[in-house]
Amino acid sequence: MSEATKYLVENINKTFEIYNAISKMETEVLAKFDKNIRESFSSWVNGEWISPEEENLHEDYCINIIRKEWSYQNEKKDTKSYIWTYLQLDGDDPIWKFFGLPDVEGENSVCIHLWLSDEFKQLPNYQKLIEEFDQKNQTLLTGNGFVKKGGKVNRTYEMEVLFSNKAILNGLQNDNWDEVEENLIQAWKIFDQIEWDFIKKLIKKRQDKPNK
Repeated sequence: MSEATKYLVENINKTFEIYNAISKMETEVLAKFDKNIRESFSSWVNGEWISPEEENLHEDYCINIIRKEWSYQNEKKDTKSYIWTYLQLDGDDPIWKFFGLPDVEGENSVCIHLWLSDEFKQLPNYQKLIEEFDQKNQTLLTGNGFVKKGGKVNRTYEMEVLFSNKAILNGLQNDNWDEVEENLIQAWKIFDQIEWDFIKKLIKKRQDKPNK
């Protein structure tokens, strides 16, 4: 038995206390930041954007902020979108990554994503549409720090973000998340410039069809 395992077994009550305290802290931090984003994102961008309730930071480690015109609700009232733009905390114990601390593998992956989704792939000639999306938007995105990923049938752009521990603490203590939001605001101002007019008619045509 390793020394670490032996300690955990011998101090099981203390171990649970530590675990529960970390879990409570994670929920509090991410729930408050999630709430603040939902209350403020409309000031980041032009037009009408939404943040669907189906996913949130404190339960799913993800928050979506998408242009309303990209989205629709299916018969189960679940939000679907042709283009997803979202913040996601990846991997195990993502709360430490949120604080800018690497995990045990030395990775830090809190990323902002743009994803041409499964709904996008249901549009006619979607592979050509992916190519056209790249032609119109790759320079904008990669020129502002996003990395292009995927092949001919998949496309995402993602950018790693770091948050200041001091800024997060200020958010918790003073309910002032302005500094933590800075990177997100800049990213969504870029997303606001996305050229997507070329798929507007195709989206409308598909949405007008019954049993989509």
